[in-house]
Amino acid sequence: MVVVRQEIGAAFDFPDYHGTPRRYVISGLPRSGSNLLCDLLTGTALMGRPLEYLHPDSVMKPLAGRLLSEGIDPVTGKRYVEELLRRRTTPNGVFGLKTFYWQAEPFVKNGYFAGFFEGAASLGRAPPP
Repeated sequence: MVVVRQEIGAAFDFPDYHGTPRRYVISGLPRSGSNLLCDLLTGTALMGRPLEYLHPDSVMKPLAGRLLSEGIDPVTGKRYVEELLRRRTTPNGVFGLKTFYWQAEPFVKNGYFAGFFEGAASLGRAPPP
């Protein structure tokens, strides 16, 4: 059974954001407290609305169905990402994404999401030399 998250509704969108937001990615493991962290970040109203936007069934399909009349481009997902950045970036310009490895891997491999992750804030690892 797939549980669709209520946070995909229009009531959870921010006013349209135009520009290049600062991005961060929360990459975790199941049962690690990442939902609590995301709820706390969302509660600040300054740190985006981090959600598993790449979860294929409970978030991505229903959210893309609401945001995109043409559906998701199965090759790049470019329009989906553009709409996420426009509607889920806080007015101060911050976008957050929560993902697990198994969710992100296919999208990083297709090329477009690889660029999305470049430059995103990262905690827990040293920057490359």
